[in-house]
Amino acid sequence: MNKSINLLVAFILLSFFGNAQTTFQNYYDRDLLSTSYFYEFGQGVAETTDGGFIVVGNTNLGFGPDDVYAVRMDSEGDTLWVRVYGELSKKEYARAVVETIDGGFVLVGESRAGSSTYGGFIMKTDSLGTLLWSKTTTSNYEMLNDVIEMTDGSLIVAGRTQLFGAGGADIAIIKLSSAGLVLWSKAIGGSGDEYANAIENTSDGGFVIAGNDGTYSWGGFGVVKFDVNGDTLWSRGYRVQVSNYEGLEIDQTSDGGYIVSGTTYGGTIGGLDMVMLKISSTGVVEWSRDYGSVGTDQYGGAVQTSDGGYLLGGVAPINGASIGDMVMIKTDGNGVISWSKGYSAEYGSYAFSINPRFQVMESSDGAYVLVGGCTNNFWNTISNSNSYDLIITKADTLGNVPQGCFKNAGLISSVVTYTEFMAPYSVVASTPSLTSATFSESNTAGNYSHTGLRMDFVTTGVSCGLCDGTALVDLCDTIVGTVCSGAEPYTYLWDVNAGSQTSASATGLCSGGYTITVTDFIGCTGVGTTAVSSAALPQEICLVTVDSAATKNVVVWEKPVTTAIDSFRIYRDIVGVYTHIGSVAYADLSEFVDFTNGVNPQTTSYRYKISTIDTCGNESALSAYHETIHLTLNGSNLIWDNYEGFPFFYYRILRDTIGLGGFTKIDSVTNNNFTFTDPNPSLNYNNYKIEIVHPDGCTAEKTKNYNSSKSNTSFAIGTGINAKNKKTAKAFLLVSPNPFTEFTNISYETSTNGPVQFEIYDLMGKKVWSYKGIAKAGRHSMIWKPDASGLYFIDALMDSRHFTEKIIKIK
Repeated sequence: MNKSINLLVAFILLSFFGNAQTTFQNYYDRDLLSTSYFYEFGQGVAETTDGGFIVVGNTNLGFGPDDVYAVRMDSEGDTLWVRVYGELSKKEYARAVVETIDGGFVLVGESRAGSSTYGGFIMKTDSLGTLLWSKTTTSNYEMLNDVIEMTDGSLIVAGRTQLFGAGGADIAIIKLSSAGLVLWSKAIGGSGDEYANAIENTSDGGFVIAGNDGTYSWGGFGVVKFDVNGDTLWSRGYRVQVSNYEGLEIDQTSDGGYIVSGTTYGGTIGGLDMVMLKISSTGVVEWSRDYGSVGTDQYGGAVQTSDGGYLLGGVAPINGASIGDMVMIKTDGNGVISWSKGYSAEYGSYAFSINPRFQVMESSDGAYVLVGGCTNNFWNTISNSNSYDLIITKADTLGNVPQGCFKNAGLISSVVTYTEFMAPYSVVASTPSLTSATFSESNTAGNYSHTGLRMDFVTTGVSCGLCDGTALVDLCDTIVGTVCSGAEPYTYLWDVNAGSQTSASATGLCSGGYTITVTDFIGCTGVGTTAVSSAALPQEICLVTVDSAATKNVVVWEKPVTTAIDSFRIYRDIVGVYTHIGSVAYADLSEFVDFTNGVNPQTTSYRYKISTIDTCGNESALSAYHETIHLTLNGSNLIWDNYEGFPFFYYRILRDTIGLGGFTKIDSVTNNNFTFTDPNPSLNYNNYKIEIVHPDGCTAEKTKNYNSSKSNTSFAIGTGINAKNKKTAKAFLLVSPNPFTEFTNISYETSTNGPVQFEIYDLMGKKVWSYKGIAKAGRHSMIWKPDASGLYFIDALMDSRHFTEKIIKIK
């Protein structure tokens, strides 16, 4: 195992980024809901230079009976790639991984061709997991268990061999170039069985290994220190008289010594215990402890943490379980337990046929990482007890995974006295046979998700000056259909009103942050946080319509009965951006007439949204948009844009043939039709509108209601005028809209070229406007915009005839 940063750097990083830890708990299951016994298991983990992780292990869903499984993820646990490597006729189990200086990865592990034929493999990939080269040992009982990279880019692999050395099995040390060429190799051991499970770089440029020592009848830990050239500096064994021990991990400590960890088969607490042994830089025992429960606790691997304490990972049965949970134990600098947490399934989860590693590490942001595998009902209510899932947990410095599955383990420790002895191992130069292996590879993601009690929240904002917010925790996800994390029933505890709110929903919340603790019936606990903010309640538009008299758009809404709203803001879509164009006080009529310069409902349709501003100055989210109806004519053919904003069934076709605003319905079409042809237009002139009826109506105030939305008015001259002979055709005059609020359009037609004259008088007979000119035969129009409202009369002379119309301008 190669520590990625030294303790000083780790301390500095924690000082600056200790509050920025990202925690997660992920599972990888490639046969979700399958009845087949497919599994994935994590053995080794390494942090990458970008703060992410790579986890390696094995799966039986690949090329052969078992294959190498590798998962690359970012710092938040999101998967970047997953790959499987293997041979058709062999079983491969990856035990360790290291990131190399070129950004790629080297994996080592065990290869089996049968029940009694064992070998090792080493493979190199690029940063994306693409296989560059792979090699295997060709002789039986040569296994590769761990790997480090030296400063010159070379690799040193540690494992076991039975072909060379002094005893049955011996420690194998092989140095290779970055291309996989053997530079030198050694076999180290005594008269018994010795082998290396772990290798670690040391601060002097050398390295150290830990494993099993078989010098005496009871096995023990074996530790060997090497210099940079691979020459042995010292070797020691450690044992207790009545127990067999196996060293699984070693980590150099900040004082230059080492923490050795592993399993004792006959411990002081239970049948099997996890062990930590603190030794000096020369191998002298400083203290030693067993850890676990009264059951079977094993596969302990430890590292020193940046606070000077230690982190131990392994398997321990907790809460009366018969099989073990994945656990982490945090201790102080003397090995005294600070806390112990379990991270797996319903009443325990671990059982496997090969010796797993359950590796732990401290990440660069100060979090604690554990890898392994589990089965049973780990992550949701779907039964999935037929297989194992690869699990990686990244916990905070208290061992908690706020949106994962964790529980207090209640493990204990006891002081145990080790006998240390010099291990006079002999060193033999070995010549292992490494041959290129034909590994296949595939990029296969399988099923992956964050696990444990995963929480989402739905909140409603707080009204101004009130505490009326709500928060609802949702433990369900959509991994397969609708799947809920954890196992029902749940218990809930909000940090509200001294813990008085104990349901999934918290009410009566003021603005601020809130935390909920959820525990499922198997004891998995998740902690989630959410924020409730002050926010004005959104206001929806009731309808938008066109005021034909003013030729302006009108936005209408029904204001709520509340004292917390100051005003309403109106937004119009201007080139794809909703822009604030005006405001209406809460006390005023809940309508807005758009007098914005350039707005003309006769030329196009318009979209509007509104928002509310509460008395605290908070603005709500914008409403859904409503779009006006815009009508155009081609003779007696009507074409209009669809109204958007509320549901309706029919468009009503309205027509006025007099010009005084007396529109009547002539037909209806369904809401998916946007054209209509008038079968019987007036022979003189025709004004048209399109109308839709609101299903409920809108009340701007008690005395003013809006029941429908109308389009702009579009005008067409009757076909009867054009059909007459020009010699007998009569001129006509039309003022529209009439009445009006701002301006009106004076339209006329003459049958011959000649003089025209127009004069407009107020009610007192005073002439207020006039026009004289020569007009060609045909249609003409002009705009009249008086200053004052009131009753007016227009007198027109065309084709030697007088025409008189009444005109009304309203406020």
